[in-house]
Amino acid sequence: MPFPLYASAEGRPKMKIFNCFRFPAPEGKRASGLTAVWVARNRFAVLDRTHTIIIKNLKNEITKKVQVPAVDEMFYAGTGSLLLRTPEGMTLYDVQQKR
Repeated sequence: MPFPLYASAEGRPKMKIFNCFRFPAPEGKRASGLTAVWVARNRFAVLDRTHTIIIKNLKNEITKKVQVPAVDEMFYAGTGSLLLRTPEGMTLYDVQQKR
């Protein structure tokens, strides 16, 4: 759908016509979880309600599951790493080495 755009350069207004195209939005994926954090460009971690960290790919498929006790929040800590908050303190967790 074309629309006019008015611009003024040095006191001389000009009108240009631009075409706008609407691209379809990609379909979103939904899942339940407390927190989701990117851990790589094609993977993200989800902290679910049973205090399990689930690593998923871009198709929302589970690639890894890690049981962690008493984690109530997680944060991004660099590529492949998570910062886990527990009632006792914070823990740096390496997703690839599972430690």
